[in-house]
Parts: sequence; C-alpha cells; structure tokens
Amino acid sequence: VTPALVQQALPNAVVVATGVAPLRPDIPGLRGAVTADEVLLGQAVVGNKAVVIGGELVGCETAEFLADRGKQVTVTRRGPRMATKMPLGIRLNLLNRLRAKGVNMLPGIQYEGMEGRRLIVSKDGQKQAIEADTFVLAAGSRPNDSLVAKLRDKGFQVYAVGDCVMPRNIMEAVADGFKVALDL
Repeated sequence: VTPALVQQALPNAVVVATGVAPLRPDIPGLRGAVTADEVLLGQAVVGNKAVVIGGELVGCETAEFLADRGKQVTVTRRGPRMATKMPLGIRLNLLNRLRAKGVNMLPGIQYEGMEGRRLIVSKDGQKQAIEADTFVLAAGSRPNDSLVAKLRDKGFQVYAVGDCVMPRNIMEAVADGFKVALDL
C-alpha cells in the first residue's frame, strides 16, 4: 500500500498494521546473512550448517524449523538465557525440543566479528569460531511505521496497530485492532 493508493480510495480512516522490520546487529564484517522471515517464508536457501543470530522466540523457532529440515544449527545470544520472553512452560518445552533435535545453543556470548563463513564469538574471555554455510538474523525487530507518518502528512485519520506501534505478540496486535474497530 502506498499513500497514492490510499488517496485513490478516499477512506474515512486508515488502519495501518505494517508489522516490523528486522534489526541488523552491529557485528563487524557481517554480510550475506538472511533474515528469519526469509527462511520461514521459503525465500532463502539455507545450507547444511546454519547459525541463527538471536536466541529469543523467533531465533529459537527458526532454529527448530531448520533442525526439522535436517540442518545442523547453532543459536547464539548475547543474553544469559535463551527464549526468555515467553511463558515458562512453553519456553521449557521449546528448549527441550531444540536439545532433542541437536541444536547447539550458545547464550551469554559477545559477537567479535565475521571472517568469511566464520562467526567469531567470545564467552568468558574465550574466543570461538563457528563455521556455517548460512547465517540467519533473528536479533530483534523495530516497528515498520514509515507509512503512518506519510499518511498523516497527507491528512488522513490514521490508526496504527500491532507491531508497527511496538513489537509484541499476536494477542496484543489483535487487541489493538479490536479497540480501533470499536472506536471506528
């Protein structure tokens, strides 16, 4: 959707739910990585060995997706634990599945850089190189809200809902949309 398309429709109000855009972590030498979205949508070719950069929900679920397809997967995370932003029971179930599928989980690391097809990390002062065919970014997201400002600048009554306001979960996005629908 573009501002020109909205202008043609002449709506009384516009509800924008454009979601998020992936964050690109500041890792020296990082290039050629694909995003978790590209992997999950089948838009990226993933080699036999993959490193998922980011160990929250999206990173861990992407790692499971790849492991289910026979890939050798390592998940890295700066934080001390994996998948911390989900309910405990669901989290433990996910982490147990990852272990059972042979996914290597490396929380509490620092990213030192990339050298070719090797991600250099350090943990407790020890450097380690992780080789992979494919590097997958799942290091968070930011609101994809550029359309909101463009439409407001054109004078439209705009309601932003879901992740384009702030990255959250589906229940909160549905609640946003429901509230706006009631107001309209």
